[in-house]
Amino acid sequence: MTDHTIIENVCQFFLTKEHIIIIKNNNTVTINNKTVSHETNIAQLIDDCYVLFFNKNLDKQYVIDLKNKREHKIDSKINISNNKINSNVFLAQNFSEDFTESEIVFFNIKENKITKKCGIYNIDLEFFFDNMILINRMTKLELINTEGDTIWLIDLSLFDTPKYGEKLNQIKKIIGIHNDTLLLTTKGGRLITVSIKTGNIVHKFSTQESDLNFGYETTIKGTSFFVNNNDNNLYCMSANYFQKINTQTYEIEESFNFREVDFSGMGTYKNIYSPLLQGNYFTFLGEKSYGDGVRYIGLYDYNSKKLIWEYELISKEDFMNGNKLTSPEPVYFSNEKLFVKDFKNNLHIFEELRIVKKNS
Repeated sequence: MTDHTIIENVCQFFLTKEHIIIIKNNNTVTINNKTVSHETNIAQLIDDCYVLFFNKNLDKQYVIDLKNKREHKIDSKINISNNKINSNVFLAQNFSEDFTESEIVFFNIKENKITKKCGIYNIDLEFFFDNMILINRMTKLELINTEGDTIWLIDLSLFDTPKYGEKLNQIKKIIGIHNDTLLLTTKGGRLITVSIKTGNIVHKFSTQESDLNFGYETTIKGTSFFVNNNDNNLYCMSANYFQKINTQTYEIEESFNFREVDFSGMGTYKNIYSPLLQGNYFTFLGEKSYGDGVRYIGLYDYNSKKLIWEYELISKEDFMNGNKLTSPEPVYFSNEKLFVKDFKNNLHIFEELRIVKKNS
């Protein structure tokens, strides 16, 4: 039997290989069930090594080093990103006293000091790699170096077709970089690949067959793509389809309707939400019938093409009383444990998932 633990009043939680960090509604932080702070508001995990958080009044900022559990104060005007320069130095925004202006800086999180001012002002940090910053300017995508020099600039109207407007050309997600190619999706249901060296568009895929008349190469079934670290290919699980795209050739190697292939398992779901690639599985939130509510969680094995574990997390009675599962809170699978938070801020933890092997 799988152990099911419920922790109430959870505002946020973070997972690393060695730690479970929980921020509760009463402003406490626990690391592996040990309380380390009582003054927390708005926390974030940095590089799986540091927990960054503000106090209740949002006027002081602290960092906890997960290696030694020590806490120290840092400048409250610094917004540290997950973009790592070297061991303890991260790309950050240094805000003015009134928070109306910001500059990109290198910030040493251990020593609480700026090590370099980049002279780049008032931009959001979209993506950072090889000392280059990708900036999403809504209608344009720009790559600059840390001195502020433009490497290339893409007008997002290049993604356009007569069916779509400016908003649907906007970037939805930066998937990552592979083989010097930037992978991204748009709000209009497109998968785009861009050469990092030149800024030229290499491939354009679309969920709309009509786009094939406007330079799009092939029809994809969804845009929830992830890079699988096992083979570096792109994997997608959408409303009905599983797809795998080879990132060497950008050909679709595998595509099937998982409801039809696994009729007695995945076929029992009318809707799935927040699919998340984790190792050999996709986790997901599910709805069995229309209007029945998003009440189930599941594990889908894309190799065996089977639903191998599912659980009715929210009962019909609890759903009628206002509880449910929501898309911003996907299911995480880590160290043979499942973690998911419901609408009423209960964190559910499933341990010893030997049940995963029941259909193998």
